[in-house]
Amino acid sequence: SIWREAELVDFIGCSAHPSWHSTRFPGNRLHQSVACFADMMRSATCHPQGKFWVTELQGGTNIFSGFSYLCPSEKEISHWVWEALGAGAEAVIFWCFNMRNSGFEGGEWGLLNQAGKPSERLKAVTEIIKVLDENKSLFTEVKPRKPQVWLLYSENTMALGEIEGQGEDPGNPRNRQMGADALCGAYLMLADLGCEVGFIDERKFAAQGLEPGSTLILPGTTALSADTCRA
Repeated sequence: SIWREAELVDFIGCSAHPSWHSTRFPGNRLHQSVACFADMMRSATCHPQGKFWVTELQGGTNIFSGFSYLCPSEKEISHWVWEALGAGAEAVIFWCFNMRNSGFEGGEWGLLNQAGKPSERLKAVTEIIKVLDENKSLFTEVKPRKPQVWLLYSENTMALGEIEGQGEDPGNPRNRQMGADALCGAYLMLADLGCEVGFIDERKFAAQGLEPGSTLILPGTTALSADTCRA
């Protein structure tokens, strides 16, 4: 539970490896998957100023050591970084800078190329760093907009799916990942509509509710606690 983990540390971060974590997103939506993960971290972190990091962003090509093959271009890498920063991430860390030279991930994931030299991906990241440095005061002061719409993050729904779901096929509405599928699908819909999105878990919603005038969406929630239903 990212919500319980957030209570243990000063602030939280997330992995964002599209070839590991975004395989259920359409291929042309991978950048929005990074934004989705970052917005989840922003929503869950307990830091008083909302600090969070993207602590592990995919830095390069993977062929063998991932769920799906992916060779991100310099434009894709740049887009992923800006999505993370746009969600309010204070820092982005890549996995990894150097190319792994042995083991399961040997020859993969690096911002450097396979010869250990600067890649086009690294050059794209360097350009972003220059922009950030040249506009430091702006990026220090600017803050993301407050969410207009909130998505209920129902761990009870996801647990029920794990227990009673049938297979992993996203075309089956009763697959094991149906709760997360509905949650991410709602996020993409709201992104298309230009809405600023926040996530809230059942426990926090039952205890605190939302500000007056907020919109709450319950995407595919099939199991809710009694406290959540009353709230």
